[in-house]
Amino acid sequence: MHSAYVQYHTLTGVRSFQRLAAIGSSAPDRSTLIDRTIDHYEHALSAGFAEPADRRQELASLHLLRGDVANAHNLLTAIVAEHPGHIEANYRLGVIERDRGDVTQAKHAWQRVLAQGRPRSGSHDDELLLRSALELGASTYPKAGSNRHWPSTVRAWPAFPAKWNSFFRRAL
Repeated sequence: MHSAYVQYHTLTGVRSFQRLAAIGSSAPDRSTLIDRTIDHYEHALSAGFAEPADRRQELASLHLLRGDVANAHNLLTAIVAEHPGHIEANYRLGVIERDRGDVTQAKHAWQRVLAQGRPRSGSHDDELLLRSALELGASTYPKAGSNRHWPSTVRAWPAFPAKWNSFFRRAL
């Protein structure tokens, strides 16, 4: 029974999360769907049967969609404490910290992505690695064009995908 309960809420939450991505930001029932999806995720996670980091990451994304930055931040911080190389959690933490005005903490989060993050198959981790590199570069050299060597500096990070090197060569 317990397993079926967790599975029901997990699958329903994931399907609702995917539906949210498909309907866009102007759908009339979007906020109700966000609340229902959060409810399913919280039920599945609170049952204690399993607490995968990716489900908590999705729950954090839902809280961000709802504008609940504090809960999202708490979830992301917990994920990073357990899984320091979790790319999306670190990237989102960096964005939250930047938006709060704490550029130093934002840089630390993006540096963790580049130093410890390992892209997973079937995810958009490669994109988030690139975005972390761009965010780190923009926060390190805020005046566009004032220092054009930051891409080669960022490429030196261990997790940076080699396939993006040609992107930077063309950009310069």
